[in-house]
Amino acid sequence: MGRIVSGNFRGDPEASEDDVQGEPGWLTGPAGPIFSWYHPPKGPARQHAVLFCEPFGPDRMNLHLTYRALAQRFAAAGFAVLRFDYSGTGDSSGSPRDAGWPAGWLADARVAAAHLFERSGSGTLAVFGARVGGTLATALACTCEDVTSLLLWGPYLDGDAFLRSERTLARFIAGNESAGRAGRAQLGDEELLGFVYSASALDYLNSLRPIESEHFFCRRVKLVAWSEDSPEGALAAHLGQLGIRVDFDRPEGYCSDDSIMHQAVPDPLLNDIVSWLVGVEAESSSTGRGRPVAPHGLASTSVSDVQNVALVARAGVRRSDARAGVVEEEAIHFGGDGALFGILSGAVSSSRVGSRLGLLLVNGGNNHRVGINRNYTEWAREAALSGVTTLRFDIRGLGDSRPRHPEDLNRLYRDETREDVIAAIDLLADRDDCDGVVLCGLCAGAYQAFHAARVDPRVVGLVLLDLLRWDPDGPLIRRRGFWTRRRQNLERWARAVRSFSGLGAWSEPTLLARGLCEMTDRGVEILAVSSVGEGFESVSAALDSDRQRLEASGRFRLEPVADAGHIFAPIWSQEWLSGRLSAFLATARSDPSGSGGAAQRTR
Repeated sequence: MGRIVSGNFRGDPEASEDDVQGEPGWLTGPAGPIFSWYHPPKGPARQHAVLFCEPFGPDRMNLHLTYRALAQRFAAAGFAVLRFDYSGTGDSSGSPRDAGWPAGWLADARVAAAHLFERSGSGTLAVFGARVGGTLATALACTCEDVTSLLLWGPYLDGDAFLRSERTLARFIAGNESAGRAGRAQLGDEELLGFVYSASALDYLNSLRPIESEHFFCRRVKLVAWSEDSPEGALAAHLGQLGIRVDFDRPEGYCSDDSIMHQAVPDPLLNDIVSWLVGVEAESSSTGRGRPVAPHGLASTSVSDVQNVALVARAGVRRSDARAGVVEEEAIHFGGDGALFGILSGAVSSSRVGSRLGLLLVNGGNNHRVGINRNYTEWAREAALSGVTTLRFDIRGLGDSRPRHPEDLNRLYRDETREDVIAAIDLLADRDDCDGVVLCGLCAGAYQAFHAARVDPRVVGLVLLDLLRWDPDGPLIRRRGFWTRRRQNLERWARAVRSFSGLGAWSEPTLLARGLCEMTDRGVEILAVSSVGEGFESVSAALDSDRQRLEASGRFRLEPVADAGHIFAPIWSQEWLSGRLSAFLATARSDPSGSGGAAQRTR
């Protein structure tokens, strides 16, 4: 058993940002368009092409940057790579409420592999997966004869182990203490960490047991344990008994959870994975070994069975089976240097009532454009079906928008990011000739939306979701306990007393209050939603007496929400937010006069 030399976790993957950005788009899958990202090899292509199987749930959000960094490193080493989102996840069509979800994920993987083969000309397939993505990659290797090598990082032994882990983590995360129930809940549903699993989805995941399979097509496996005491050794032993050569490493000096908690890139791990596949190619070339032969009597599939798979930059996607209508989405790079990436959503056919309004969704926290719990994708498609053109995008250094400077990778609360938001407003205004734009963001996305709205007169609406910081030089608000709320109430009372007694310094408006008052004065509609115990108390204290002025304008609402948590994990709170956003957009469309029409842009 090998060891991976410990090293610092860095946010900047070497070498990758100067390479070709790759090509995003959609493939035609069994259940609808599958969002994919092709990374062409740098220089002569190697024999292997590498397919990435994504994890699901919070791991999918938190490991996005690591997956992207690894894809770029493989491409820099000469391997063609394809990342893709399963149906009903990420930027792909559909939702977890669709019939057959997620049983079609392996079929999605075969479609993605077919395009990868056709596009790259490679003859053998290596599949990478982390956490439950590794479980799915292992399951694919049981049935797809094209898989010759597996690269696994902390895979769950089966789907049941994945669900047990999600349930354990969910018990430690506060939220939904009142046990609110989603309005669209169905019998057998289970909510875990902001995602809903139907009874059929739970059945499918419980049946996902590749560790019990006696047949695998792959002959080489690179298996890296998640931590010092995680149970992947059982999978290594099982594969070894089947005659598969397994290189099993247990990392030393760090726990992989650091890459989730801090969303940093584990450089030693990724370099080791790429080097391993380079070594496998060198060895197979010297021995003359080709693709494995299917074991006698084993039913298999081949990606050659999938025909005419093309990657397109535009696709008609569905919000869900239950929501009629098709949304046309376009994958687009924009900005002066083309470094920004986003997805534009518009209804294929919609009757516009009221103004031509654009909606801009700004990254929430360190998550990429799909949003925490995939809410941005859902909201964008719902808004588009209502006639509002929507752009969800990655600010520089997050998601798939490359940073201007290497040190800006995965960094929030930068003044320069305001220019990214304004560039996105430019795109919406130019593409759809809209009368005004509504900005919406969660957490750090709310911060960026607030500062961009202050300086751009084209903004006619602003939705701030659990804003935790508004002053560039101020501290980040942390979760509020009883004593913190008690102190804030006393400070607010003291400010009022000092104001009444003529000590005016205490009544000076905060940056947040000044900014919101400036915007309502020019007619901007504003909705601020804050979680009780998270940001609501601090926002209320920052507004202080100016809250009355804001609410008297008729253009400002501050709405508290309890038992939802900072990321609005309970499904009922996600449904409630979706409804509030839809109602806000309807109001803004019927009253576009706030900004005086299509105002001149400012820089």
